[in-house]
Amino acid sequence: SVCGKVKPITDFYTKGNGGFRAYCKDCANEKSAVYHEENRDSIIGRKRRYHREHKTEIGEYNRNYYLTHADEVKARVKKWEAENPERVKEHHVLYQQRARSKELGLEASYTLDDWHRSKEFFSEDGQLRCAYCGTPLENASQDHVIPVAKGGAYIYTNIVPVCPTCNSSKGTRDFHNWFRDQDFYSEEKESRVDEFCNTAG
Repeated sequence: SVCGKVKPITDFYTKGNGGFRAYCKDCANEKSAVYHEENRDSIIGRKRRYHREHKTEIGEYNRNYYLTHADEVKARVKKWEAENPERVKEHHVLYQQRARSKELGLEASYTLDDWHRSKEFFSEDGQLRCAYCGTPLENASQDHVIPVAKGGAYIYTNIVPVCPTCNSSKGTRDFHNWFRDQDFYSEEKESRVDEFCNTAG
C-alpha cells in the first residue's frame, strides 16, 4: 500500500479492469475525506445542480423504489429517527421555516448543510456558542439576523445559532439596535456576526 504497510489483498478496492488500486481502503477513505473537505463547496454545488436538472427522474425513481420497498423503508426510517432525535428535530425545523418563508414570498434556500456550517462558524475549540451572547450550546435555535417580519430570507447568511433567551429577547428587532442594548454587548461579537452575514453562501 502507499502507506507502506503490508496488507491482505481484501484490504484494497478493485479497479474496473479487474486489478487492485495502489491505495488500501484505509488510505483511500482518508484521501477521499481530505478531498471532500477541501472541495466541499464545489461538490455541494455539483450535487445541487444535478438534482435541479434531474428533479423529475429522481422523483420518479424514489417513488418507484418506495412502492416496491415500503416496509423496508419505513423500518429504516423509524430506526434512524429513534437513533437521531436531534437530526429529526433539525429536519422538522427546516421544513417549517422553509414553508413559512415561501408563504411570505421570501427566499428559502436554506439547507441542513448550511445549518451545520453555521454552527461550525460559531464554535470555539469544538464548543458551539450562541452567536450573540457566547453561551455554550447543546441545542441551538435558529435566528434570522434580519427578522422575517422585515423581509429576512431563510438563507445561509441570515441564519445563526443562538440560545433560546437571545432568540426570544431579540424578536423582530434590528440586530444591531437590539445587540447594543444588551449587557453582554461587545464589538468583537458584533463584528463576528457581521463577518458571517457578509460571507458568500
